[in-house]
Amino acid sequence: MDETENKNAIYGLFKLLSEWKELPAYQLERRADIFFAYFLPDIINGLPDVFKTNGVTITHDHIIPEFPYKLIENTYRSKKVDYAVICNDKLYLIELKTDNNSLDNGQLEDLEKLKKCDLNNKKGWYRLVELVYSIYKSSNSDSKYENFINRLKAVPDIGYSPDPDNHSKGLSKIKPRSIEIIYILPYEPSGKRKAVQTLRRLIQQDLATKIVFKNIAADVLEKAIKKSTDGSIESDSLLSHAFCEALHRWKIPPKK
Repeated sequence: MDETENKNAIYGLFKLLSEWKELPAYQLERRADIFFAYFLPDIINGLPDVFKTNGVTITHDHIIPEFPYKLIENTYRSKKVDYAVICNDKLYLIELKTDNNSLDNGQLEDLEKLKKCDLNNKKGWYRLVELVYSIYKSSNSDSKYENFINRLKAVPDIGYSPDPDNHSKGLSKIKPRSIEIIYILPYEPSGKRKAVQTLRRLIQQDLATKIVFKNIAADVLEKAIKKSTDGSIESDSLLSHAFCEALHRWKIPPKK
């Protein structure tokens, strides 16, 4: 595939996503998820300084998708957040929305409780780690959860101390991290829906933050320009440009 064919294929892919996004039963989040994941290091590294952690540069090795959490004790039932980004002294729990109407008030309240638990006794991080191991012990998908735990242990600077006689004890020695809740949204939330009001309140109380698509596009495009050499667009930079163009289309609220 030559450069022109490569460009047409990449832009054609995002064009198809943009067109199908307008269909009633099509869920863009499930299809676009991998692109947001690919650029998540650029997104996190572009956050304001208040959210950064001791100069750590985030890579894909710091990211775990579909990270479980729960608030009810004595049950193996758990819920998932789209991405966990684990770095030096912070755990970012990130939820991706490609439609503001999919904001879920129940999930927002759950994450608020998890954040407040962490603020009150610094146990939120440990509860999440212990949950991963408890699910692993009771799961029928042993190999996948073993991969999950191995990925968790391999996160740079995770602080894991192996205990051959007690795996759970080894996990519990992982150094503490403060929890940050982040919502990635296509546009500024508005309206009187309960979920929107809850998100606004959490942001005002510094319990959560939001990133909108236009800000993501600016950060990703800035990185793409720096990656370009000799005035030409490399494949990674080409993907960045196509993704940013799509973000500008996806940031437009749906017509009522």
